[in-house]
Amino acid sequence: MRAVKNSYLLAIVFLCLGFGLSIGFAANQPVIDGQQKIHDCIIGAQQAGLYPGRCVGLIADRCINSAKDRDGAADEVKQCAARELKIWTGRLDKSLAAIRRKNADISVMVAKARKAWGPADELCSVFDRLDPDAAPGAAEYCRLQATATRALLLEGLEQSVTEH
Repeated sequence: MRAVKNSYLLAIVFLCLGFGLSIGFAANQPVIDGQQKIHDCIIGAQQAGLYPGRCVGLIADRCINSAKDRDGAADEVKQCAARELKIWTGRLDKSLAAIRRKNADISVMVAKARKAWGPADELCSVFDRLDPDAAPGAAEYCRLQATATRALLLEGLEQSVTEH
């Protein structure tokens, strides 16, 4: 009887673990899908000889446009921007790490530049004071734009450092 209880208990534990893992996967799925869409957009832009900045807002803008007319849209719109901001922050961090590994001198210069970005990012907080209709996504969307622009700049620098 004791072995049967232990088997049931073990089965319940595995079931709960599996359920928890599937919830975690589902929660991360939009970010993963968004990463691939942004990556594909950047590659497509580069292959066409276009500036990949056209890919900034690719995920957030679609989400914002579908949410903006609903009740409580201001918070939802900020979440749209925050999801894409996460993707660009990951790209920026990846390039920073690669630059650090490949060229210490350039890495030091980039670190100094990053310190100067802090005060510039304070500008984004101003957007939280505006009417949400005038500045959808407010400070989060501003941070998304600033971070994405820096990520693209550092990705170009990373390629240059890798090539030389």
